[in-house]
Amino acid sequence: MNPFGHSPAQQFRLAYELLPRILGTGRAKTTLDLLVLDANLDENSLAFLSRIQWLNWHLAELPECAEMNVHVHVPEDYAAVRAFFEARGMEYWIHEPVDASSPMAVRAAVVSSDCDAVLARDPAHLKKQIEGGLCIVTDAVEQILETVDIYARGFDVPWSSRGPHKDQPWTAFYLMSDLVSQSEPFTSLLRYANTFETAAPEAREALRVMIYNTIPNLCYGRDRLLFYQMQM
Repeated sequence: MNPFGHSPAQQFRLAYELLPRILGTGRAKTTLDLLVLDANLDENSLAFLSRIQWLNWHLAELPECAEMNVHVHVPEDYAAVRAFFEARGMEYWIHEPVDASSPMAVRAAVVSSDCDAVLARDPAHLKKQIEGGLCIVTDAVEQILETVDIYARGFDVPWSSRGPHKDQPWTAFYLMSDLVSQSEPFTSLLRYANTFETAAPEAREALRVMIYNTIPNLCYGRDRLLFYQMQM
């Protein structure tokens, strides 16, 4: 007797309908949670961090990204940080006060909010307790924004916090952003291509086309691997 009440054919069909959903989304956390534990961030750092709201606004415009969002958690007693965010219209989540000097207290806050990254003033004494698969701990706003960008790209949303481009195909996105145009491998390869002065113009142009086509693909693969690492 079948305890599930389905015939073998029905079970086979059910597996077809459910397995792709489970395997495709089982490990993918659709929100990114960041915890701010530096009450003394300067205005430039806060302004750069506020660009997270640009991504959230962009995600809200995309029907397929309805469940995606970056949650920025700010302790209740961080009045200056909260005031700056509110003045810019940035949405954030209020977190209960956290003793940023206590690794155990920070770890408890990370676990309770399921945080993926922590922006801390002195991350060195926190890393041993928190990193190692739990989340990223850094004092660099740039690294937080890079984490946000990888999160978006992992869900097939081309995004760069440094230079937002909306609705761009991947190749154009990477070529138009500073991720490629100002990167050392890209500029080195172009310099290498220009050294072939005696080569036929067609050969030099073919090499340039190969460079322009290959680098974006490598960047896409790199970002996808970083996203998978984030989900582990």
